Amino acid sequence: MEMFWFNNGEVQTMSTLSNRLDFEAFIGYSFTAQLSMRNILNFGEMPKLYYPFIADAAITDQGRMDMTYSLASDSSYFAYSQFDRAFIKYTEGNLEISVGRQRINWGINMVWTPNDIFNSFNYLDFDYAERAGSDAALIQYYTGPASSIQFAYKLDHLNRATYALMYKFNTLNYDFQIMSGKLDRDLVIGGGWSGQIGSAGFLGEFTYFHSPKDHISDFHSLVASVSLNYTFKNNVFTQTSILYNSAGTNENAGRGNFMASNRPVSAKDYTLAKWALFGQISFPLSPLISADFSGIFNPGDNSSYLGPSFNFSVAENFDLMFVGQFFMGSNGSEYGDYGTMLFTRLRWSF
Repeated sequence: MEMFWFNNGEVQTMSTLSNRLDFEAFIGYSFTAQLSMRNILNFGEMPKLYYPFIADAAITDQGRMDMTYSLASDSSYFAYSQFDRAFIKYTEGNLEISVGRQRINWGINMVWTPNDIFNSFNYLDFDYAERAGSDAALIQYYTGPASSIQFAYKLDHLNRATYALMYKFNTLNYDFQIMSGKLDRDLVIGGGWSGQIGSAGFLGEFTYFHSPKDHISDFHSLVASVSLNYTFKNNVFTQTSILYNSAGTNENAGRGNFMASNRPVSAKDYTLAKWALFGQISFPLSPLISADFSGIFNPGDNSSYLGPSFNFSVAENFDLMFVGQFFMGSNGSEYGDYGTMLFTRLRWSF
């Protein structure tokens, strides 16, 4: 993948070579083991300009077990390997228990997922579709065809614990979930739903966060996201979503330069703004070419993001993608300090 970053009249580049390996083993009738790793080499002007910070940030493992390993590093390149899946799952009837590095996906929406307190993801990181995993234990018991009870416990690289209990059920043709637990110091309670209004998908989720009074401050916030999506008969897919953060600001909500756009995210602060709006449309241009346009708008500081992409199937198991990430706004606004990023990516799946 090749990246071009345009900012303040300058152009900087970074090249990335990466591969992903997935392994799965079935042990007897009840046990499954999964191991997945990424191997990444970054080189070019940006590693040189931001060395060693950019390399140190890449090899900082967010899990309790350090499973990210630096392979080589110098002032203009860095290479590393990361295991983002390494777990064993036991299945017996309606019971499933998995232990190790795994992805615990409790989110419902496609962009902002306040219920996803274990594995929140950054929507702008389009090149990591598998998303990061957590060092955790997950117990699931299926109480019916569309209902289950789940308990998850996670430790991060600072030995901070996150744990919660979730109940999922179906009624009135809607899937519902309710959850309660703790995220580091915050007590959390939340829920969500997934269903349809006519032919349109209707999804939503919310989480309330409350810090204890003996913490630095008696902090509490509500983060909620609601979305609608619809697929037309000609395979045109549309989606819109809104995010509310009660602790957010209606003023400038900037975090800094492009480094902040790749930071680890939390379900508490997908944005520092009080409101965020998202829209997307994707459609096939031909049997081998597809297009996607998405955008985010912060009505508080009037900054915005526009992300067009085009994907070409050049051969069997080969695809070529062109992606643009255009950030617009005043200095200090949420998207005003990121500049413009253009990407080309050639991928082979085997």
